[in-house]
Amino acid sequence: MDDPKPLEWNHAKLLSIFTGLLVLIGIIYSIATILQWRSINQQARLMSQQLEIMKAEMGRTEVARAADLLLRFDERLSKEPYPKLAAAIDSRKHLLKENGGKFTDNDLEGYLNILEAMNDLYQKHLIPETCSTADTLTKSRRLTIIQRFRVI
Repeated sequence: MDDPKPLEWNHAKLLSIFTGLLVLIGIIYSIATILQWRSINQQARLMSQQLEIMKAEMGRTEVARAADLLLRFDERLSKEPYPKLAAAIDSRKHLLKENGGKFTDNDLEGYLNILEAMNDLYQKHLIPETCSTADTLTKSRRLTIIQRFRVI
């Protein structure tokens, strides 16, 4: 019978094969990392665009809310006796009936309550000093309302 030859381990050959495998694995890992980085970079750009869209939407919502609040205050201030009361205040006439004016304490208190509520919302930055929607109120009317509640 043939004597089997003992297996000889060629360490140099095994070392070069192992080194080649490690280099191949490193290249594959690098390619995967680059592809993942590009994907993350693209996602970041998309998220940035979405954030800009959301900011614009929030701005439009804020303007609409402020315009709605101003319209509601304008409605309340347009009801009698408030326009006449505002005119009397602007002309510095006597206000209360007990002092020769035309208005009751309740009239003045109601008017001041509206202006106080408006001032509170302004202080909380829920009503801007100007509103960019021209359809809601004319600029002069908005400024008149705002100036009136700042003075009183």
